[in-house]
Amino acid sequence: MQRFDINCDQIVSELDRVSKAQTTLVSNTAFPFFLTMTLAVGNLMNQGNVKVANARGFKIWGPEGTLEKMQSVKVKDSQQTLLHFLLAECVAQQPHFAGLFRKDELEDFKGAASLCIDEITAFIKDLASGLKVLKETLDERGIPDGKFREVLGPFQRSALERLTGITMMRNQIENQLTEMVHAFGDDREKCNPKEIFTQLHRFGPRAHAVMTELAVEAAKEEKKREKAGYASPP
Repeated sequence: MQRFDINCDQIVSELDRVSKAQTTLVSNTAFPFFLTMTLAVGNLMNQGNVKVANARGFKIWGPEGTLEKMQSVKVKDSQQTLLHFLLAECVAQQPHFAGLFRKDELEDFKGAASLCIDEITAFIKDLASGLKVLKETLDERGIPDGKFREVLGPFQRSALERLTGITMMRNQIENQLTEMVHAFGDDREKCNPKEIFTQLHRFGPRAHAVMTELAVEAAKEEKKREKAGYASPP
């Protein structure tokens, strides 16, 4: 019985972490802006190529996704990557653009990166199966009244009630994850939210480092302007 409570507490904790990461991602406004800029720049670069010009979207996630590729693709005649160029464009379009994710948001992604909603679901089903067996034992085998029934009867009922609540919580989070995946133009059947959070957990620090590099370069340019006697742009 104590083990059941420990397992339920673990499931609730894991579901909370997944839900928090999902909420963090869908409430972030910088990342969608960045993706919009990525699409616009991509269409500009692909002008003249009838197969890919004027695209309405692109693959974001996975090893072959744009998010991964932009970190290694170099801009022509430059040591900078496409990620540098895209973030610089974001700053140019929105001077107050401060980056994609805050540190606390990256921590939320990290918390969910090691979790898989499908594995959590399987764990819930295992617990439900165990309670079903217990109920059958109590109801169908004619166990007489006694300590066994006195203890396990109430436990089975309270445990089932708690697990039902956890299942409802899981279903709600699954619906939210499905909506999140669809919002980014992907299919829930083909895209595991765990992979999204794992990729964002890796990508976020890299984007932060690039923003730092761009800020350093901007500061250097500012000093050059000051030395030359030019006023800073507004």
